[in-house]
Amino acid sequence: MQGKVLGILTLKHIKTDNLGFAMPVNALKELVAKPNPVPMSRWLTIGVLNPKLWKLHLGSQWTQHAGVIHADLPGDGFGGRALCLSSQSVPEGTFAIATTVRLDDEAGAAGLAFCSDGGDKHYGFYPSGGKLRLTRFDGPDVYSWTILADVPSEAYKAGEWNTLRVRVQPEKITCFVNGQKVIETDDTGLRGGVAGLCKFRTTVADFRSFRIGTDLTEKPLNAELASKFRSEIEANLAQASTRDQTLDKLLTDPAAARRVITEQRKKLEDEATKLRELERELHRRAMTKDILTELGKPEPEINLLRCTLLLSRHDNPEIDVTSYVNAFNAMIADLKDDPEIKKGTLPAVKRLNRYLFEENGFHGSRGDYSNRSNSYMNEVLDDREGLPITLSVLYVELASKLGIQGVFGVPLPGKFMVGYRDGPEGELQLVDVFENGKLLTVEQAALDLTDSGQFPEGSLDPTTKQTILLRMLRNLLGSSFDETRSIRESMPYLDLVLAIDPTAAAERLTRAQMRQRLGEKAGAREDVNWLIENFPENGPPELIQQLDRWMQSLREE
Repeated sequence: MQGKVLGILTLKHIKTDNLGFAMPVNALKELVAKPNPVPMSRWLTIGVLNPKLWKLHLGSQWTQHAGVIHADLPGDGFGGRALCLSSQSVPEGTFAIATTVRLDDEAGAAGLAFCSDGGDKHYGFYPSGGKLRLTRFDGPDVYSWTILADVPSEAYKAGEWNTLRVRVQPEKITCFVNGQKVIETDDTGLRGGVAGLCKFRTTVADFRSFRIGTDLTEKPLNAELASKFRSEIEANLAQASTRDQTLDKLLTDPAAARRVITEQRKKLEDEATKLRELERELHRRAMTKDILTELGKPEPEINLLRCTLLLSRHDNPEIDVTSYVNAFNAMIADLKDDPEIKKGTLPAVKRLNRYLFEENGFHGSRGDYSNRSNSYMNEVLDDREGLPITLSVLYVELASKLGIQGVFGVPLPGKFMVGYRDGPEGELQLVDVFENGKLLTVEQAALDLTDSGQFPEGSLDPTTKQTILLRMLRNLLGSSFDETRSIRESMPYLDLVLAIDPTAAAERLTRAQMRQRLGEKAGAREDVNWLIENFPENGPPELIQQLDRWMQSLREE
């Protein structure tokens, strides 16, 4: 009141005790002049679920605003499980429940709970990892859980609102997503009880339109009315009628008209999505074709820098490869007449080191090492920051175009480096481009990178340009297996690896697994069949037996 206080502490940060948020005193003067006191017991109910309508089990944080229930923070149950159970009574015998849900991350899991005893026993139907899963929970831990079905569905729209519906009959359970049946089971382990919502792990999810009834199937529109409304909408889109004229006719049945508009909008959105996917896949295949054309040349003629830029453009169609080639050529122009470059390998290497790391500031990544930007050559040229392999490619390609002899890439375990020999019989020396061009002997590098102090046989040999590109590609592939990313993000990299090297068995196996998870059974069978046909003669018999069983299961699905 006397101006001695600057702010009033109002909130503390949920994740740290060392951060608070204060309300400036001047902003409180109006409240002091016109107080509007609210008892703490009432204030605490703002945004909180009505306890008369919902019962929480196993913690988590459930709030409600504008008709949307928001679930955050892991629950106290195993796997972060938490339940939000409705107080609505469930009809006896056959009943249905439904809700519309949206996940913040498709690696999460959240959806419907039903036939619950109010504790640890219930069914759950929910999206998880991009699939639709039905699980019977008979207790508090994973050993008492039974996954009844775990299936992909094209009807499920990742990242969007999806309507889940379950119909429970005495003899079976049927599960739907966006009106399409995805699961049916004759499991009768649980019946009766209450229904509500569930979430798992660290999932953040929003729910709306939770319903319980005997029949929640969306009733079809009157065919004649729907046809009339479609004609009116098409006339408006074709500008054959004004908006007011169209709206006047649609207002004869607004609910039905809105359903027709929604159906037509979704149809157009689905078509646009398919066209975008087709456009993206066409671009990627065009980049793959260009990369394979370049790699098909004799080794000395392969332009590795262009290959790496095409790899960047494979992910980002907006990249102008020519502009980056021109920027690289400008670097060559800076050095081509330099006297040290012409003196021989050792003086030229030292000059390259000064040019790249001192004069132009190229350096190893100092922050997020695994960030994809460090694997994209265009961003390495823009930001002058990269991984050992991308900086090595730049170094080796500069040396090649400047005519510096005896400089090549060395695929050391754990760290790619540049190698050079001062003359055909010269001793191999190494350049650690990640550490600003630090010069090392083989012995020094081995002590830094290995426990034994020795490199495996063959790791000091000059590597091919194809091998370098594959190593870069596998770095990108590794980053795409982060659990927060979609499985689909890894598929273009797997496809490109196998286009460049069809014999890459590890990637073939991974792609077969990914294809199966995505419901692409024909593609999965193709990859498993390749693994069987190319299985090594001295391979473990139990592995070929597993592949045979896998192929049989793919045929039966």
